[in-house]
Amino acid sequence: MNGGRRGQVSAAKRQGPERQHATRRHVRAAASLAILALLTLGALGSGTEFSQSAAAVLSPEKAVLALTVTIANFAYAPDPIIISVGTTVTWTNTDTTRHSATADDGSFDTDLLPTGESGSVTFNMARTFPYTCDIHPYMTGTVIVR
Repeated sequence: MNGGRRGQVSAAKRQGPERQHATRRHVRAAASLAILALLTLGALGSGTEFSQSAAAVLSPEKAVLALTVTIANFAYAPDPIIISVGTTVTWTNTDTTRHSATADDGSFDTDLLPTGESGSVTFNMARTFPYTCDIHPYMTGTVIVR
């Protein structure tokens, strides 16, 4: 005997052609969504920094402990940044003049950074830190620590 399988018909054959086609569409849709989810997670966790149009966001599952903010054309990029507690942010000045990243409340200050120089701060408290450049007060940025 073949273990009670005699006379069994596969579920796909019992369902008919329309049902089989609908089932295949659902499987393809689920596979497409799974691939999209994996690609999205890969993009978020593939490096130490990335930017979006509004913010740099770190995935909590793949906490990155370092992030670089570039100072160029009298602006900070990316801005704002959202990071985890314990992350070190490095501001690198690629502009043609000196700049700083100084917290509005005085909790951190990179000092003035000449072209090509960097300054780093490690954030050990969850809160929002607005900051400006000491000599260009119209240059503003925000660090959001979660």
